Amino acid sequence: MKIKEVCEKTNLTDRTIRLYMNYGLVFPNYKENYYGRKNYSFDENDVKRLTNIALLRKFGFSISSIKDMFENNRNIHTILLEHVINLENELEEHKTIIRILNEVSDESESIDSADALCDILTDKKLEEKNLPSADVHPPFLVLYDRLSSKFKASIVTILILTLVILCLCWLFNPHYTLYGRFAMVTDSEATDFFNKDNIGVYYDYSYRLCRNKSLFPHDASTLIANYYEEDFDNQKECIYDNYGFLEETVIYEADGDYMSPPPIFTIGNWTFKTIVYDNIKNEDLQYFPYSLQMIGINEKTKQIAYLDFYDSELDFIAEAGEENYMNDFIKKNFKIDFEKVKSPNKILE
Repeated sequence: MKIKEVCEKTNLTDRTIRLYMNYGLVFPNYKENYYGRKNYSFDENDVKRLTNIALLRKFGFSISSIKDMFENNRNIHTILLEHVINLENELEEHKTIIRILNEVSDESESIDSADALCDILTDKKLEEKNLPSADVHPPFLVLYDRLSSKFKASIVTILILTLVILCLCWLFNPHYTLYGRFAMVTDSEATDFFNKDNIGVYYDYSYRLCRNKSLFPHDASTLIANYYEEDFDNQKECIYDNYGFLEETVIYEADGDYMSPPPIFTIGNWTFKTIVYDNIKNEDLQYFPYSLQMIGINEKTKQIAYLDFYDSELDFIAEAGEENYMNDFIKKNFKIDFEKVKSPNKILE
């Protein structure tokens, strides 16, 4: 089953499921295509594992504890006792804080500033309670301080070598933009989603590929076809028969960032829709935000644009509150200003 169905069965969000996958808590099967896009397939065991992980998280177990329980065969009784002790310690600390704050609340009417509140809290003698460790030292520094000087030197060397390798990868696998027609574009360079076999009967076409083949793959391919009026109408019918389209913008609940394009957006004379389902392949395509397939239609010039995007490291399409964000997104990633693509003689100039 696809991740969308798993979300419905477990009441978990797409991002939560992917987070558990990244932590190595669940391992669904997947197929990876040329671009590095992974299509995950979950079974009932994966659904049960995710449900159990969510249950343990609700009871306050840490990710590392859950991983130990599922994979490292640690004694469940020991982990449970450790967790109970930690919760009891936290509870005692919270009780102390609650007691002090209740005492202060009796005097709250006379408190007129944060400084005044801090003066009263200082008198309550809570100095023995330490700051949270994350406020004092980032977790990796705590670990780093425990290492020997020899091992620290090794870490620094590894970091330097890693930086050099990353720089070399960037130099030898830079972004590049390829222009051309289908006869000039090899199979390895063409998009795996849109190709000349599924864009109908056209009389002219143009192609652009923006690619980064470094450690974090990025591909943005654009295919614009020109049609005579009858062929244009026929192709539009085929598009609506072959694909299902986004009906609601996907927004990340935590901060309101846009994870998908709007259901419909316009740039100049172009009207765009985002594909979410391939009826021909019977395939769910909702892998926002790092994978997008969009179709733009220009009724005035009888052109149709087919856009395919993939970026494995993309966290969101646009930040919360941004207006007309898809215009900027397409300009940045596809290197095309559709407001200037106004006639068949000016395709991808």
